[in-house]
Amino acid sequence: MNIMEVLDSFGKYKYDYGLTKDDIQFAIEKVERAKFFLDNQIINLPDGRPATLSQVVSNWYVNPHRYVSEIKHRIYSLHNYAVAKDLVPVFITMTLPTEYHRYKFITLKNGKEVKVKNNNFNSEFSDLTPRDLVQILNNNFKKMMNLRAFRDIDKNKRLYFKVIEPHKTGDPHLHAMLYIPKDNVCKFWSNFIYLCKEKLKIQYDIQINILNPVNYMIKYILKTIDDYRFENTKLFQYSPLALWYIRWGIRRFSMSRNFVRIDLYRRFNGKYTLNELTNLVKNGVIEYFRNLKNQITDIFLNDEIIGSINLWTKKDYFDYNPPFQMPKLREKSIPVYDENNKIIGYTNGCEYKEINSDFNIKPLSKMTRLELVQYENDLLNEFDNPFLDEEDLDILVDKYVIFNKYVDEDYNYQEVPNFWLRGEDLNLRPSGYEPDELPGCSTPRQLAGLGGFEPPNAGVKVQCLTAWRQPIIFG
Repeated sequence: MNIMEVLDSFGKYKYDYGLTKDDIQFAIEKVERAKFFLDNQIINLPDGRPATLSQVVSNWYVNPHRYVSEIKHRIYSLHNYAVAKDLVPVFITMTLPTEYHRYKFITLKNGKEVKVKNNNFNSEFSDLTPRDLVQILNNNFKKMMNLRAFRDIDKNKRLYFKVIEPHKTGDPHLHAMLYIPKDNVCKFWSNFIYLCKEKLKIQYDIQINILNPVNYMIKYILKTIDDYRFENTKLFQYSPLALWYIRWGIRRFSMSRNFVRIDLYRRFNGKYTLNELTNLVKNGVIEYFRNLKNQITDIFLNDEIIGSINLWTKKDYFDYNPPFQMPKLREKSIPVYDENNKIIGYTNGCEYKEINSDFNIKPLSKMTRLELVQYENDLLNEFDNPFLDEEDLDILVDKYVIFNKYVDEDYNYQEVPNFWLRGEDLNLRPSGYEPDELPGCSTPRQLAGLGGFEPPNAGVKVQCLTAWRQPIIFG
C-alpha cells in the first residue's frame, strides 16, 4: 500500500484524533524510515548465523505479537507481586480541564456524533501540542505520587501501571492502576480528590473494589496497540490512533520499577519470570555489571558449589563487524566524586572521562576520519541498550541513518547525501503529492541537536517513538 491510498482511506474513520494530512504523512515517514533501517542492518548472532535487526527487534510495529505477550507478562507479574504483598488496586483517571481542549464531540438528537469547537478553549494554549499536554499530565501524576498518603508508603508496597490515551479530538488523558496497602486507601482517596479538585483543578475519576484488575489494565493497553496487531486489515498500522502516538512521540505506558531491568529479563529468554528473576538478583544468586552507558556487559550465576559462572557477555551477544576498532576507555571504571559527594566523572586508572563529555560531540563535518570511525562504533554499541527511553532510542536510529547518509564507505564526509531515505518508488508516477514536496515531511533534514550532526538552517529536532528490543537469546 502506498501513502496516497492511506491518506485517501482516512475519511472512512469516525475519528481522526486531531491529525491533519501533514501529520499523517509525517508519522508514516517515521515508521517507514525505522523499518528501512531495521530491514537493512545485518548482524551476526552468537551462533554465527546472520540476521537482520527486524528479526530480533520487537516493538509496537515490528513483531507486535511478541511485544504484546511481554506486556501481558509485566501486568501479570505486577499483579502477582501485589497479591503477595497484600496490596489492593486503585484505578485513577486524570484529564486536563476544558480550557485545554480546542474541540469536542457532541451527540445530536438523531444520534449522530459531530465535532464542534469548544467555546471554553483558552487561546493561550493554542500553541500546545499533544506532546506538551502529555507533559502536563505527567507532571500532575508526579504531584499525585508526591502526596503524603502515597509517598509515606514503603516503596516496595506502592506500585503503578500508567497508560496515556487520546480523546477522540486528539487531546490526551491518563489512566493508572495503583496497588497500595488496604489501610492507606481511604487516606489516599481523600488526598487525591483534594489535589485534583482544589489544587490542580482538573477532571478526575477514582475507583476501588475492582474485581479483575489484570483484565482492567490489559483492556486499556490493547486499546492503544490493537491497530498494530490487525495485520489482516487493509490499513494495518496506519490508523489515526496508531499514528497519533507516532506523530507526537508519546509513550503509551510506563510502570513502577519494582522489578529487574527488562533487558536483563530478556537475556534469559523466558527461563525465569520477572518475579523469580527479581528475587534471584536481590538474593545475590544472579549478578550483572554495567558500563558507563548503563548497558549490561556481563551476567553471572553464583553457585555455592561451583562458584561464579559467567552466563552472558556483551561481546558474545551479536557482532556488527566494523571495519576496524578504535581504542576505547575500558568499561570497568570507577566513579570520581567532588566535595559534595556528587559523581563528576569516571576513571579506569589510566584515563579520566567527564560525565558530561558525551554532550560535547563535534558535528560530522568537523570530525577527522578516525573520529568518524569512533563515532560509528559508539552508535552501534549503543544499540545494545534497549532499556533507554523510547524517544532516545529512535533518535539513535536517526543518528545512524544520518551518519550513513553523509559519510561514505571510506569515512569521508560529503556535503551532498549519497542516498534518499525512501529509495526509488516502485510505482513511478508523475510528481504530485510526494513527501519531498510537503513542508515538514522530510524528517532527516529537520534533525538538529543530535550529537555528531549539524544540519543547515537550524532545523527542528525530531524525536520518534521506536521501542528497541534485543534478541532474546540465552546461552
